[in-house]
Amino acid sequence: MDNIIANVASRVSPTVQTAPKAPGALGKEDFLRLLVAQMEKQDPLNPQDATEFTAQLAQFSSLEQLININQGMRGLDTLGALNMMSMATGTIGKVAQVSGDRLTLVNGVATRVKVDLSRDSKITKMNIYDADGKLISVQDLGNRAGGTHEVQWNGLDNKGTPVPDGVYYFDFITADAAGEAVPYATEFEGIVTGVRFENGTTMLDIGGASYSMAEISGFRQP
Repeated sequence: MDNIIANVASRVSPTVQTAPKAPGALGKEDFLRLLVAQMEKQDPLNPQDATEFTAQLAQFSSLEQLININQGMRGLDTLGALNMMSMATGTIGKVAQVSGDRLTLVNGVATRVKVDLSRDSKITKMNIYDADGKLISVQDLGNRAGGTHEVQWNGLDNKGTPVPDGVYYFDFITADAAGEAVPYATEFEGIVTGVRFENGTTMLDIGGASYSMAEISGFRQP
């Protein structure tokens, strides 16, 4: 029996490196220490039942296997994240179509915007705002049939003066023949300039902001 205790005790080494555990949680080393303490303090006249001892060792073996499986699954999660990041880096330099209300003006050329009208719109106007929320330009798009339309701001303010390059915002004013607002959805285009991994999600840097892959409908070459 002393040999058995020594063999078990030898597995409880201070040099064993384990993953951090939550406060109050028992790890496999704690389980072994309890088992060794139980064996050392057993009544010599009434020693530990061999069957019960074997069952406890089997429990420890199962615990160790579960811990190893869990650590392996964490490794797979990390590998999957790295693969996702690797694929996402291939989008750097490409033009992404993103759901939102932001556009970028570079060298006087604005990124293209798509507006999806739920039905025919008799009055359709595109408003452009600067970073402070000031309205600087209104483009009258006239009558537009229901469906998706691609529009592009000319980079001029309401006085016809070119505005500085930078990030701008937009929205639309729409109304049908009865004067009722026409629901719409918008997308803008922007160059992917970087990729980050944030809280388990792959984020793409576009036009000075970050967007998840779920917010992007497609890519194209610039």
